[in-house]
Amino acid sequence: MFVTDVMLDEVIIEPKYFFGNPHARQLMDKELVDEKLIEEFLWYRDHISRLATFAERLHYVKIFPDYTFPDRPTLPPRGQFQNRAKLRRKKPAK
Repeated sequence: MFVTDVMLDEVIIEPKYFFGNPHARQLMDKELVDEKLIEEFLWYRDHISRLATFAERLHYVKIFPDYTFPDRPTLPPRGQFQNRAKLRRKKPAK
């Protein structure tokens, strides 16, 4: 969970261990703000930004008849999933 520390003017990430979640208890003493987590949030930011731009262009198409329909946006790849395509099994032929 995200906790806002007003005195330090920062946001801290802490596990919700006080409800008895066993996974959160395992994370109690670990440093949670690591590069992977920051990389994940940056990916979300880039992904949402591209989708928002696409939605804005769709809005213009609706309002202004002279606008052409935009191309589908290319979304940023997720680093941890880049090599998964090779591992996926192909569906058997019917």
